[in-house]
Amino acid sequence: MANAFDEFDAPQNAFDEFDALANVPVVDHNSRNELKAFARGVPVIGGALDEMNAATNAALDPVVPQAVSDFFGWQRIPGNNFSERYQNELTRQRGEDAAYDAAHPAASTAMQTAGGIAGTLAGLRAGVPMLGGSGGLAQRAAVGAGVGAGMGAADGFTRGEGGLQNRAENAGAGAGIGFALGGTAPILAAGVGTAARGVMNAFDGGATIPGVSRDIGHALTRAADPGMVQRAQQLGPDAMLMDTSPSMQSLAAGGVGYPGPGRAIIAGALNAREQGANQRIQQGINAALGPAPVPSQLEAVMQASRRSLGPDYQQALAGARAVDTRGLADNLDTAIVDQRGAGRAAVQRVRDMLNIHGTDQLDPSPQALLNTRQAIDGMLAKETDTNAQRLLGTARKSVDDEIARSIPGIKDVDARYAELARQSEGLQAGGRVLDGGKTAIRPSELNDMMNQGVQPQGAFVGPSGEAFRLQQGTRAEIDRLVGTTANDRMGLKKAIQGDGDWNRAKLEKIFGNDPTQQLLRLADREATYAGTVNSVIGNSQTDARAAGREFFGPARAPEVNPASTMTGLAANAAQKAWRAIGNNAADAIADGRREDLARLLVSTGDMRDMLLRHLAGAPARQEARQATANAIGRGAGVSLLGLPEDEMRERVRRSGGLLGIQ
Repeated sequence: MANAFDEFDAPQNAFDEFDALANVPVVDHNSRNELKAFARGVPVIGGALDEMNAATNAALDPVVPQAVSDFFGWQRIPGNNFSERYQNELTRQRGEDAAYDAAHPAASTAMQTAGGIAGTLAGLRAGVPMLGGSGGLAQRAAVGAGVGAGMGAADGFTRGEGGLQNRAENAGAGAGIGFALGGTAPILAAGVGTAARGVMNAFDGGATIPGVSRDIGHALTRAADPGMVQRAQQLGPDAMLMDTSPSMQSLAAGGVGYPGPGRAIIAGALNAREQGANQRIQQGINAALGPAPVPSQLEAVMQASRRSLGPDYQQALAGARAVDTRGLADNLDTAIVDQRGAGRAAVQRVRDMLNIHGTDQLDPSPQALLNTRQAIDGMLAKETDTNAQRLLGTARKSVDDEIARSIPGIKDVDARYAELARQSEGLQAGGRVLDGGKTAIRPSELNDMMNQGVQPQGAFVGPSGEAFRLQQGTRAEIDRLVGTTANDRMGLKKAIQGDGDWNRAKLEKIFGNDPTQQLLRLADREATYAGTVNSVIGNSQTDARAAGREFFGPARAPEVNPASTMTGLAANAAQKAWRAIGNNAADAIADGRREDLARLLVSTGDMRDMLLRHLAGAPARQEARQATANAIGRGAGVSLLGLPEDEMRERVRRSGGLLGIQ
């Protein structure tokens, strides 16, 4: 093959030779020539396009049968060897291009300009980040100038049509122009970026979020679901964006899968929130229900109050008269004869208590009868036989009636003692309110307990404190559950809310609707927080986490498997160079994306709510965008070059490649 540069040195008139070879046929305005004009405008590639075409056609011409050429209407290339065919075909290619430019200047200029812009932007977009131009505006401008100079030099060299001197001059001029364009492009882009984003936002599928890059906006939009806004409202202002949906948690899980600032931001925010969990839970419950009492301390106070009634009993006994228990003793003697088993034994013990110790004489002492009643209460507390319980209850009532007759004022003291006993029972019942299983208290049963718990009994005046003690017992039980399950907040939620709706209904009866709702929201919120931690940083690698890593992962340089050939060694060297530059740049860009998205995923309060509003409105914006696009497509139906849409599509379909086009 002849040296192409030597052939370029030979003075030739491209138009004269084109006339001689092809008589300058009329060049149609069709998709083939439009695409070729576009390609001629692409930097570097466009300058060598005619030479690549000429070389391809010159090489293929001898091997294509004449019948094939005649069938497709291909013109044979004159020349006795490759060098002559190459030179003649190159002259024809350049003449054909010049004829198209002259016949259709507007279309040719538009397409070449589009190719130049597209190629330049693509080169700058790929080259600037790879070489470290992802910092401030000054850095991007400097790197852009260097990339532009390199592209301009290469483009000028390939577009030279003379010898080496001509190509060198073109390369120098191209480098200067590329330097200026590459350096000013980032500055111009920064100036018009807002307007450009406004135009792009109208066609971005509804993912535009103020202050958020489009790729991150699209990632958030894909992870959004309709229930996020309501979920955030339920969780409150302290919940993070990643708490609002499983898809957001998957994104966060993908972020912590890579070391760097993104992982530090997400893990740091979650760990900080976890450290304050116990304090946050206690403060929330106290705000809803008030501080928790200690049951043992309350019981000690009530026991002391019961003991303090001793002097009142002694004062009542001071005015007592002798008791008459003959009727009760006769009834017990009859029961002893008739009863068997535990019932007889219980009755026998009570009958023995009525006598003076060591004799068979009935004791007339009011104090002895008062002690007998107290002993019967102790027996009832331990007795399990139902018949014995019945007989003891009957005996106690008879004893109590005689005490009331014989000891004036004793029932007033009894009423105060019974009220304190009721309060103790209420405190103990409160600790069982949230129990499950067979021992669970039904809401209807609790309702009866609360209603009866405020009613006075006997000679007691005023409302009873039993219901209040039941509330205290329930509050203390919640405090116990928190203390034992705070590290298992899923368990805390189940303990408070229960398996069904009973616990909610019972808590509303005891504490009221608003405090109960605050408590249930707190349990749900803390369970959600715990679930987020488990999903993001607690689980092993799952499909959901892998889906998040797809967004966070950097674009890696391609791997090759070089063979022990010169080509393989060259590919290996190129791979190492690419990986040294490209992968480092890709890692830096990916780190930035991870950091930006991580800050959004851990956002709370107003920032989170702003993101949610835009994400919630994305479907409506997408529908509006699609409707607008459909209307434009139906109404316009015209390509950029003024061709009907169907004709443009057909021409593109029928057009050949840019290499080897006849």
